[in-house]
Amino acid sequence: MRTEDLISTLAAAHGPVDRHRTRRLVLGAALVSFAVAGVAVVLRLGARPDLMQILAEPRAAAKLIFAVGAVLAALWSVLRLSRPGAELSETAAVLALPFAFVLSLAALELSWSPPEAWPALVFGASWSYCLTSIPLYAVLPFALLVLTLREAAPTDLRGAGFATGVLAGSLATLAYELHCTEDAMPFVAAWYAGTIVAIGVLGALVVPRVVRW
Repeated sequence: MRTEDLISTLAAAHGPVDRHRTRRLVLGAALVSFAVAGVAVVLRLGARPDLMQILAEPRAAAKLIFAVGAVLAALWSVLRLSRPGAELSETAAVLALPFAFVLSLAALELSWSPPEAWPALVFGASWSYCLTSIPLYAVLPFALLVLTLREAAPTDLRGAGFATGVLAGSLATLAYELHCTEDAMPFVAAWYAGTIVAIGVLGALVVPRVVRW
């Protein structure tokens, strides 16, 4: 059989490529895992009492904007990095935007406050609880998103793993915000943003070991 005939035979054996399959899988994994994490947070920890008025308080609204922005930036990065040839350097600026936003607000709030108030603004009353809760609620999103990566074709596995970890951490943070009443920007920058980045680093270490093609 000639090479041209072989190629034609192989091409005829397969239907058209579904170009949106990865997008559906990633979006589905993100939505399902956020819903499960949100319900778990409310049932286990309870919702914050002012949840319905959260947008009326500037710092609580900024915290929500940070988490939603981190989810959207990480979601876009994961979708980009799921394709062959895409690298983390192409998405790094977008991925960094929500973190630059919250760090700027944290620096601004500290500059307005007396130094003796800084420990309370950074550590609040629940930093250790936040530090353990966000990774716990990120487990399911991370597991589902890694499974979707196995169905895609990322070539920058460390970059895709980092973006996947950031997305899982951001989804868990958004769910945890349903409960947490700590709204000081230095607290959010230290324990929300810092924990999300730590989960991203963990993703960069784990994904190259479990996603191979």
